[in-house]
Amino acid sequence: MVHAGNVTVRGALAASDALISGNLTGKHAESLSLFGSTVGGNLVADDTTGGPNHLCNSTIGGSVISPGELVQLVLGHWLCL
Repeated sequence: MVHAGNVTVRGALAASDALISGNLTGKHAESLSLFGSTVGGNLVADDTTGGPNHLCNSTIGGSVISPGELVQLVLGHWLCL
């Protein structure tokens, strides 16, 4: 998935090798899961209702903003399950 600009998630997002040039926002989304992906701007996971949220081997160019949420960060070459 390649997207130029910002992405707002209303349901659930599970993406592998995605490139989002802007911000990824998941306010009140079910869950956010990125595997080997790049977000050029900020990632906002605010009040997600499902879960879990995963960032696996992904690059975030801006800030990861997750007030009150548990975001599991797996860095390096770990396998995310």
